[in-house]
This record gives sequence, structure tokens and C-alpha cells, in this order.
Amino acid sequence: MCSNLVRRCAAWMACLICIAVGGVLPAQQPAESDASSPKAAVKSLYAAVIRGDARAVRQLLIVENDPDKQLVGAYAELILSGKKLSDAAKQKFPGAVGAFTQGTVSPEDAARVDAAPLTVEGDTATLRLEDRDQTLKLQRQPDGWRLVMPDMVGDDPQHRIDRLALLKGLSEAMTLCAEEISGGKFATAHDAENAVRDRLGAVLDKAMKSPPPTSKPTTRH
Repeated sequence: MCSNLVRRCAAWMACLICIAVGGVLPAQQPAESDASSPKAAVKSLYAAVIRGDARAVRQLLIVENDPDKQLVGAYAELILSGKKLSDAAKQKFPGAVGAFTQGTVSPEDAARVDAAPLTVEGDTATLRLEDRDQTLKLQRQPDGWRLVMPDMVGDDPQHRIDRLALLKGLSEAMTLCAEEISGGKFATAHDAENAVRDRLGAVLDKAMKSPPPTSKPTTRH
């Protein structure tokens, strides 16, 4: 796997975890997702994450070159794993300020999504979350708007396999950290944060060290 893929995935981790640890869930948020507009789709995604609704999360994401939706499923799992990690940390270390709470969105902040600058060009939209210095890209599908996950490797089959493995590894690392935090392994939030960084870093380091796919040698006659 090329290092560029890993760097781009690492950059997107911030956005994905921000979705996971945030949430704009009103007191009586209905279970049905509303993808009729870009902003409605983003708020529906936050609400689905809060509910832990994997099916709804998958329906609100899209990845190009993903005909069997495996990558969408992997991204959904990653987002929900990040939510579990955030929940475990906030329950174990209430009031702690740090990586687990940066970028969180309270129910009262729903208006920020409505007020965020939105640009729509045909079937593509960009939503700028200025308070978090992030831009979300959305794409209109026949049944509504979807949040676009990064297409980092095109349609290369081996790179696609590598990306699935990377996303799975990150999800598993977050889930394990959440279990360890809930189990009382770490005395302080700082210790837990360091453990999370180390474990996610190990997954990314492993991906960077993975050899790129090589072509078979040509046989001369």
C-alpha cells in the first residue's frame, strides 16, 4: 500500500471521528433518515451514529468504485467504533478535555449545521463546518443525498483490499481501546489517549510498511 493512501486515510480519520464523537440529536429525533437535502443528510447521519444504527449510517454514505458496498460498510463500522470509543472515554473520565471531546457537537449545536455555508453544483454539494475547519462533500443519488467517503485508490483491486484491511484494523483498534477504557485499564484520560494514539498509529505504520502490489515477471522465450 502506498504511503499516500495511508496519509490521506489518516487525514480523513479526523473527519470520521468528529462525526463519531459528535451528534446533533434533538430530544425526539425520529428513527427515519431524511436525505432530501445535503444538510438534512448530515444531520440524519449524526442522528444515526448516536442511535448506533449501522444500517442507516451505511445508507447515508457513498464510496465510488464500491459496487458491493464493502467499503461503505467498513467506513460505517469505523465511524461507529469511534462513537463507542468516545462514549467509553466520556463515561469513564467525565469532564476530561482532550482528544476524546474535541469537535463534539451538543444537541444545542444543530443550528450550526443549518447555518453552515453550503455550495451545490448539480449533483454535488460541499458543506463547510467552520467551527471545526472541515468541509464535507455530498453527492445526490436517486433516493437522496449521501456523504462521500474518500476514494483514495481508484478501482485497483489490490489497493481496494488493502484499504478494507486498513479500515478494519482501525475499527478493531478503536473497539479494543473502548473495551480497555471501560474495563478500567487506564488510570487517567491522558493514559487512555496515549494508548489510543499508539494503537491507531501502529495500524497506520503497519499499512505503510505493506509492500505495494507487484506485477508478475515476464517470461522470456
